[in-house]
Amino acid sequence: MRRSIGRYTPQGRAEGQPFLAPDVFPGVAGKILRAVAVAVGVTLVLAPVHVTAVLGFLFASERYDSSGQGGPFRSCTADSVSCAGPHVPVMAGCVLVVLGGLLLAAWAGRRAARR
Repeated sequence: MRRSIGRYTPQGRAEGQPFLAPDVFPGVAGKILRAVAVAVGVTLVLAPVHVTAVLGFLFASERYDSSGQGGPFRSCTADSVSCAGPHVPVMAGCVLVVLGGLLLAAWAGRRAARR
């Protein structure tokens, strides 16, 4: 048997190379399953970032009494001396973080489906 590097046998492996397990998810359905699995995995890894961004959005979208009386998250009332909020740039940043994470998960899923 002739040995050469880079030539593949009918079994799909190079001569002289160890046997590699076949693809766990073959075919079109396998590509879809692999894409979904990778996208869900990336989303789960980024879940703490998403939760933090959603909470940041909720805190930034409220109006707070900035006089310093009653704690840092006291709501504005009729007797409030000064109010602050909502913080639109922080809200936009939180939205961009969540959208970026979702786009990253979609990109990773598409890349996994091409494999």
